[in-house]
Amino acid sequence: FIGWHQDNGYTRGRTQEYLTCWLALSEVTEEMGSLQFMPGSHKEGIAEHVDATYKNPIGGALEVMVDQDKAVVVEYGPGDVTFHHGRTLHYSRGNSTDQPRRGLSTHLWPESNEE
Repeated sequence: FIGWHQDNGYTRGRTQEYLTCWLALSEVTEEMGSLQFMPGSHKEGIAEHVDATYKNPIGGALEVMVDQDKAVVVEYGPGDVTFHHGRTLHYSRGNSTDQPRRGLSTHLWPESNEE
């Protein structure tokens, strides 16, 4: 489980631009915790993120409260890939199946970024 967040939410106010690539190494369905996205959220700026470490074992986990009715679920086949902007709200629920969810997440940003 990774709560709703923007990758830019972790930059603590810096204007760093990110691009995230998520590559499926196996089939990934909604029940397995496929990514969900909030369309158009990259145009809205950086949302208010709150501490979510009590829900998530990832150190420093953050979360944004959203209207999940507008979310788009993306299911993947092996080799499928998505790219999203650092301000795109996204989420991954826990895997409720006995099959592992396998994927590779890569974060890209400019070598130099003036603020």
